[in-house]
Amino acid sequence: MVKILGLLDIGMAFMLLARFSGWEIPLGMMIFFLVCLVGKALISLTNFFSWIDLMAVIIFIISGFIVMPSPVLIILVIIMGIKGIVSMF
Repeated sequence: MVKILGLLDIGMAFMLLARFSGWEIPLGMMIFFLVCLVGKALISLTNFFSWIDLMAVIIFIISGFIVMPSPVLIILVIIMGIKGIVSMF
């Protein structure tokens, strides 16, 4: 189960990277990842990593309306990628 959640983190990192690169992401895929990530984050709000998930969702949604600074997206991509890779092993 933890490996599936790690894949979700890696998928979100790729979606944030695509947003940073200016690629179009299918709406269904965005909604799926955002709902899954919010659900995963709400399981345990006392965990620091759940707050990282919520921050990723909020920044991803906000980046749809305004241009986010590149360092913010790059740092979040790195954090989500590392979090996903660590969850996989």
